[in-house]
Formats: sequence, C-alpha cells, structure tokens
Amino acid sequence: ATPDNQLSLTEVDGHQIKIKMSNLATASIRRALRVRWDAFRHSGISAASRLPPLCLYDFTDASREGWTAMSDSESIGGRSVNRELQVRQEDRDRDGGAVGSPSYLTWSGVTDVVLSDAQAATVGPRGHISRTGYCALRSPTFGLGGVDLDDYDALMVTCRTENEDGRVFMLGLSTDTYIPGDVYQGYMKIPSSKGDGHFHQLTLPFTSFVLTSHGRLREKQRLADVVRGLEHVTFMIADGESGDFHLDIGGVYALSLGAGGLTDLAKDGTRDDH
Repeated sequence: ATPDNQLSLTEVDGHQIKIKMSNLATASIRRALRVRWDAFRHSGISAASRLPPLCLYDFTDASREGWTAMSDSESIGGRSVNRELQVRQEDRDRDGGAVGSPSYLTWSGVTDVVLSDAQAATVGPRGHISRTGYCALRSPTFGLGGVDLDDYDALMVTCRTENEDGRVFMLGLSTDTYIPGDVYQGYMKIPSSKGDGHFHQLTLPFTSFVLTSHGRLREKQRLADVVRGLEHVTFMIADGESGDFHLDIGGVYALSLGAGGLTDLAKDGTRDDH
C-alpha cells in the first residue's frame, strides 16, 4: 500500500534535504511543474506562429486520482447525487474519439431542484436556502501557487454528453487570489452525442467568463483576459432542471487564438470544432 505521506528529496545549495509531504501535495507540485515546463517550451515559438494547445488535464494515465465529485446532498441537505465517476477507454479507431488520449473521464448523476422541508427550514450564512439542485466535479490542484496562462486566451474542453434535453454545464476557474471565494464561471452547452459517440471540442475564451463569489455574480466584474495562478477547474451542473446528467471529459487545454481567432468565435462565447 502507498503511505499517506512520503519523504521527498530536494537539493538546495548542493545539499539534499528530506521534505515530508503528502502524496496529493507531491502530485499537485509535479502537475504544476509539468504544465509550467510545457508552457516554457511553447514560449520559444515564433510570435508569427500560433502556440500549440497546452494540456492542463487529460487521462493518458487512465487515472481519476484527485478528481472529486460533490453535490447539494452533501453540503445543504439536497437530493442531487453523483452516480458515476470513472475513467473509461475509447476505441482509437472510432470516428470522433477523444482527442489526444484514448481515455476519458465519465461523470454522471441526477439533480433535484425541489427544496426539501429540511432545506426550507435551514438558515445559512446568507439566509434561508432558496435554491438547490447541483452536482460538481473538481479537478486535481496545481501546486506552487498555480500555473500562469499569460500567453493563452481561451480554454478548450474535449467532451461529449448523452443528454438530449440541452442541459447546460458550467466551468469554473479558481485562481490564486487574495479574495476568498472568487471563481470565474463559463458556460458550456454541448450538442448531444447520443447515438454517434462524437467528442466535441468546445472553446471558451477567458473574456467570456464572469466573476462569481460563493455561487453569486459579483456586482463589480474583473475581466479574465489573462489567467494567472490557475489552481484548479470545476465542472458543475446547476441549470435549474431536475433529471439525469452525463458528461464525458477527454481533456482540458489552454489555447492561444490571438485577436483574429477570438473574433471568429461564435457570439455565445464558444466554438465547437468537430
């Protein structure tokens, strides 16, 4: 069995020093260093050329370690639940398979927007609970204060859903900030892939994200034209609908589109590249 904590060696001024840290902390640091190194290598590309996509998350190792599912049933006594969270394999020869990796993460569950009697009687820090019905999926974190995406202006999510009722997912960006609770939220309306299994590539420019605090829209907005200190992302479904949901995630990438590429995006702030 893997111990909860392990000793890691690091070198300072020519001397090896043992540092005790949790496996999760070690993984988050390695994850941040990997993305920072990839971003550094890309930064050497000529300004006349478009930077290649920067992989933030994929499932090439067929592992869901660090991905955490949450719901209102755990936080505010609701009835929404997560049913499945596991990595699956995609047939490489199948048309429309996951881009870059044959593995993807499946997340599914059910939301219930009807307030229970217990919820209606609960008084929280912001008063009585008036809304319910959400499930969320949080990614593993980037250590060392997160990763800077100065040279990038959009995120691309390789994904698909079997829902045919037009349910809307949200994508949250949590950054290293001095204001606790601030999260940039973007919206993903994914065409149904039921029947053909096609993975879509949805592009969301950073400027299409809105600033929220503890789930509420901030009165004063700060434009997310540059994302620095990205710590983790969160997928959420809280569209005011009751029912089943399903989302397959093939990967999350940072894109450098430039002014021309951003102008070409659809008016709703997303682009679906088949």
